[in-house]
Amino acid sequence: MRERLKSVFLFLLVLSSLYMTYRLWFGPRHLEEVAEYRLEPVQLEEPRPLSEIVAPRWICFQQGDTLYHFGPGSAPYEQLWNGVAALLSELTYPNSQDEFLPLEESHFRMTLSFRPLLPIGEGMPWLPGAPPAQLSEIEFRAGETEAAAILKEAAGALEAALSLDQWQGQELARLAAELPLDDVTPCHRLDQEELRELTGLQFSLADEFIVPEPGLSLSVLTVRPEELDMETLLDTFFFDRRLVREIRERDGALIYTDGEKGLRIREGLDFSFPLREQERATADYATALNTAGRLLSWHGGWPEALRLENLSLIREANRQHMVYYACWDSYYDGFPFTDHAATLYFNDGGLVKYRREYYKTLGEASPPAPVNSYQEALLAALNLYQEQEAGIKEPLALEEFALAYAVVTGEADQLYAFPVWVIRLDGNEYVFKAAGLTLLEEVHS
Repeated sequence: MRERLKSVFLFLLVLSSLYMTYRLWFGPRHLEEVAEYRLEPVQLEEPRPLSEIVAPRWICFQQGDTLYHFGPGSAPYEQLWNGVAALLSELTYPNSQDEFLPLEESHFRMTLSFRPLLPIGEGMPWLPGAPPAQLSEIEFRAGETEAAAILKEAAGALEAALSLDQWQGQELARLAAELPLDDVTPCHRLDQEELRELTGLQFSLADEFIVPEPGLSLSVLTVRPEELDMETLLDTFFFDRRLVREIRERDGALIYTDGEKGLRIREGLDFSFPLREQERATADYATALNTAGRLLSWHGGWPEALRLENLSLIREANRQHMVYYACWDSYYDGFPFTDHAATLYFNDGGLVKYRREYYKTLGEASPPAPVNSYQEALLAALNLYQEQEAGIKEPLALEEFALAYAVVTGEADQLYAFPVWVIRLDGNEYVFKAAGLTLLEEVHS
């Protein structure tokens, strides 16, 4: 009798387990009533053409001894890049390398730095008649009567120097003459000799650092998280919404999953599709650029304030295959935000991982205030470095040095973006409020 009772009890447990599983997958939190099965993904906006995916990370303009530095989102940057992009679409690539103007004979000099690299050659929007290449830099030099463009590949070697015809030279001169420079603060290119004179130390520079001369004023910005249409957003990730279930976590986060892939919504969004990690990444560079742009446009959209900051083929730890990594930064008037607005990983199978946390700028929360000079910021970072480290091994690696915006929480949970100096010395990162050089964690309080 006891054995029969055990059997009945076990049978009831199995039925209960099946029922609970059914309720979990097909219960009231299931999204079946608002879902349909689709064969094609929904997209939030039309993907951008390749001509709008890659843009310079910065543009420098030098006239005489005066240097100006323009970042994405600033009026001079947009004006110059629009004009130069049109020029590059018509520039003729020579059969042999031209002679280019020596710097001392140049009337002005303009340099465009590219990261990610600018693809040229057949089928590309830029220099379609050139041999296939990926450029890290284009430099324009103009004299009184002639002008030239110097192209540099990723390795830094000279690719070619192209002579501009009369019309192209006039167009370049027009772009330079129309630059609105009256309210622009001149800039300064750091070198090892200046750093040694300032600090008494030897430095190694990980990049070309261009900083504004003293006298620059910046405002604190009011920002807010972007608002996305959740129903449309879910449709961009899940073909068959009938299989999707919703889970609410204790911290308020929402998780949507169909058993293979998952989307988590809280302080931005995080998406992962683990099964796709087994796929390979074999697309060429131009195809990968288009794919990255398409994925961002489909899954959240591409606001004008975003710029593609990096595209590289990497191998993650403990992973067998390579994967493409792409990230976007948000800019305001030429200065980036400190945290990436979007990062994604993809391969031939599609989107593998995606993180998005974009803040929309609403306006200036305060009048512009003077920021501390680059010399003061560097010395403040060096003082902290010396307090934290037992000694300084020279040359000291200067890995990052830039003005940017950092999002912090103010009163009543209002979000602000403060101008900050970001400095990284030999792996140690220091983020100071640009006006006052207060460490960022002290700004939070």
